[in-house]
Amino acid sequence: MTFSLAKKIFITHIILFSLSTIAFAEPSDPNFDLVSPQTKTLCQQTDQAKPPAADIPDDQQAKQLKNCDAASLYYGFTGAPDVVKARQCAFVTKNYGVLAMIYANAKGVERNLDLAIQYACKAGFAADEIEARVMHLVDLKNQHWQGDNFDLCDDVTSGYMMGVCADVQQKLASSKTQKQMAAVIGQWSESDKKSFEQLLKSANQYFEIRGENEVDLSGTDRVASQLEEEQNLRNDFYASLVAFEKGQLPQFSQEQADKLDQDLNSIYKKIQRDSQFTMGSIDRAGVKKTQLQWLKYREAWVEFGKQKYPKVTPESWRAWLTKKRVKMLQELAGSD
Repeated sequence: MTFSLAKKIFITHIILFSLSTIAFAEPSDPNFDLVSPQTKTLCQQTDQAKPPAADIPDDQQAKQLKNCDAASLYYGFTGAPDVVKARQCAFVTKNYGVLAMIYANAKGVERNLDLAIQYACKAGFAADEIEARVMHLVDLKNQHWQGDNFDLCDDVTSGYMMGVCADVQQKLASSKTQKQMAAVIGQWSESDKKSFEQLLKSANQYFEIRGENEVDLSGTDRVASQLEEEQNLRNDFYASLVAFEKGQLPQFSQEQADKLDQDLNSIYKKIQRDSQFTMGSIDRAGVKKTQLQWLKYREAWVEFGKQKYPKVTPESWRAWLTKKRVKMLQELAGSD
């Protein structure tokens, strides 16, 4: 079992919002035109701040960093943070948000809050966020701050940035859990690992479809809400696996499994028969799509269980998962 297999648990389809893909704005951006005169003045006062020549990558370094991801390098999404490469990458890709954090926090550079303010002005986003971020850095400068935890996400006001920052937190959480998961499954047999890989594929598909269809995405924080739900499902997946490895395996009788199936069918039919059922962006079609994928996910657990935990009966696996699904549908239906 390799670390790369453990990572598959947390791989999702391309996330639309991230610090690495945003087109960071110059002060000519329309959003910058909306900031207060005070903020514009504060930004203009840093115009003369320049990074040391040694901080800027040379042509050879820039060529090697052509397709780099400054945010990933800064936060360490896929390994240890590399603030030197993050800085070089940020200059190449004009990732002003990452540069603002690097110079504010003195990450591999001499602290320069004037430069941090300048880059925060260039980073764009909503006008309120620009103002809050600049004032935050000005306050840190006036306090002669010596910390290292200023973050572009400290001053979020828009749903768009909520999504960006939720993506950051999800990736950080995933990185931590990937390492924990690798430790759990690293000693398994090749047959167990092969079976687990099939479960991972089904798990990822279900988590994504649940996040897309059974989370209300009508609000401005829709991306954050979706990512939070998907991460919650992944956390539960990991916690369950840890418990199973400790011998805390599901144990249900056939009678209990049948009763849970009845509960599942009852609440699912209640939703599907309600022609008025909606919850923001959630509708019956989305619940049906999720339910179909969940059924595949449930059977994937049964198949994996036969291989890894042969003493657990198929009805126990189904009952364990059905109990969780009934609770989800009850929450959607507004019933207990």
